Amino acid sequence: MFSTQVGFLNIPVAVSDNLRDWSRPVDALPELPAWAEWGHTWAPGVLRRDNGFVLYFAARSRTLGLQCIGSATAGAMEGPYTSPAAEPIVCQPHLGGSIDAQPFVDRDGTAYLLWKADANAIGQTSQLFAQRLRLDGLALAGEAVPLLRSDAGWEQPLIESPALLAADGAYLLLYSGGRWESGGYATGYAICATPLGPCVKKTTDQPLLASTADEAGTGGASVVPGPAGDHWLAYHAWTPGAIGYDNGGARSVRFGSLTWDANQLVVARRA
Repeated sequence: MFSTQVGFLNIPVAVSDNLRDWSRPVDALPELPAWAEWGHTWAPGVLRRDNGFVLYFAARSRTLGLQCIGSATAGAMEGPYTSPAAEPIVCQPHLGGSIDAQPFVDRDGTAYLLWKADANAIGQTSQLFAQRLRLDGLALAGEAVPLLRSDAGWEQPLIESPALLAADGAYLLLYSGGRWESGGYATGYAICATPLGPCVKKTTDQPLLASTADEAGTGGASVVPGPAGDHWLAYHAWTPGAIGYDNGGARSVRFGSLTWDANQLVVARRA
């Protein structure tokens, strides 16, 4: 499990055999690349390649003052990852920067990178993008394609955190809407014809996964394979009554099983 920066750990990583008991986190990216400022390392995603692993992360560009997406490599999944790159792999200054990188590998082995254009940071409408990755995962190929934009009421003022799942000939794009530090943060999804779209939102009236009496601000979703070959959703949430770090809250990881039934995505939360 990889997470956004905590304290002096740029990218905390912890390991578990049962999803309940976790090792003490260590830093998967102890050295930031030269282009990145310390203190703003967010939302990592990891891609397996034949010769190791590629870590994607958002960090603050020293020259632009905006979040951009970097890449780093390691021989082992837990790292440590290194990044000698002189510049980010993705950065969209005209759209407020780029964050929330998440790789996806299609059935034919083609790899893609999804991310959010952080346009709400400059007063514009946030969008989700996808682009094909080079075979080694260290550079992009083709053109970046916009998939979704923030336009549903429950999503305001932004969407972010894309994650893609292939299911029965369709591609399901999960994403978060609202502000992460609020109880209104939630998870929606769209159906896409290909990993590069076009995509049609299914959760325009209400989210797929929203706050309950037991958990609040259910977002930051990632799709992971379950122990029986099924699909699970890993996401974070606050404990109701302590939402936001300023209120003494802490986000914790939650899990739910995913099923694709009659062209509807269903999440069953796990205790």
